[in-house]
Amino acid sequence: MSYLIAVLVDRIQAEAAYTALEKAGIATEKLSILGRGYKSADEFGFIDPAQQEQCKGQGPECEPLFHQPGGTTGNSEILQKVSGRTCKVVSRLIKEDVPELRRTTFRRRCPKGSSKIALVVHPGEDYHFYRQDPDGYWSHKDGANPVKRIDAEGKLIWNPQTAARDYRPRGSFLNYKDFCGFWCAPRRKTIRLARGGKPIRGIEKR
Repeated sequence: MSYLIAVLVDRIQAEAAYTALEKAGIATEKLSILGRGYKSADEFGFIDPAQQEQCKGQGPECEPLFHQPGGTTGNSEILQKVSGRTCKVVSRLIKEDVPELRRTTFRRRCPKGSSKIALVVHPGEDYHFYRQDPDGYWSHKDGANPVKRIDAEGKLIWNPQTAARDYRPRGSFLNYKDFCGFWCAPRRKTIRLARGGKPIRGIEKR
């Protein structure tokens, strides 16, 4: 069996490549995307070094944790359901994780020691966060991909509420059309992840 493997910088490019191959006549059962939200490294028999390090010394039954909203209470599995990927649910989960979060507005300044963040949702599909940088513009990050400061149209983000968030013209299915709000978030916060409500590991959020 022959494989053609391409490493792409983000999910948008991966989905665009998938669509192009499909249009070229490649059967969909012969196409796969490996990464967050798609197939896992385990399904291909690969080893993810980051996961391997996280489970070091914890036994073969260890399942690596990556922080998602609801991770402190063991409720992040809610996000696996279509009904869980809404502004209402994700907003509730992040508040459970970080009780110090405070609702704010685009114009209001956050207290010293905190950063302004924004949450958007593609209903039933995905959620995404933005953070305001010291110069007033906003940045965002998709998983392990590099930080970006541009929106779906390639423009610098001054306000995530009015920024372009529909990535469908770029070959993706994602359209973060629902804007959920602004929050002030503490810059240094230790989060203890949990399975079934039992804390098992600490992660410091910056």
